[in-house]
Amino acid sequence: MAACNDVAAVVPVHEKQEVVPIHYNELKDNNYSIPNMRKLMEKLQKQSQAMKSAQQEISSLKKQLSETTGFFKGKVRKSLEDKIEQAEKQEKRIHTDMEQTVKSAGYPDVQSFAKT
Repeated sequence: MAACNDVAAVVPVHEKQEVVPIHYNELKDNNYSIPNMRKLMEKLQKQSQAMKSAQQEISSLKKQLSETTGFFKGKVRKSLEDKIEQAEKQEKRIHTDMEQTVKSAGYPDVQSFAKT
């Protein structure tokens, strides 16, 4: 039986093992640590919640717009259309912010960050 000279292969059973993400080496190369990655994840979750609420608002406003019928409802319809447009702009802005946040951390897009 040959002795193993590889130190990494010899692991005592009583030591605590840590789970390391697949792309940990890339994070070290980019000087991006695990605590920073956690902060990034929390920021993305907040932005995702904001996007979800914006999408729900758009859906609600579109439903109100479809239910607003009649000859004398022109001002109401115009107001709802403006609110929908503003909500869509907000959703688009949140989406671009998410992309920029992830790109600044060294990932090409949000999906590749989510895979890690």
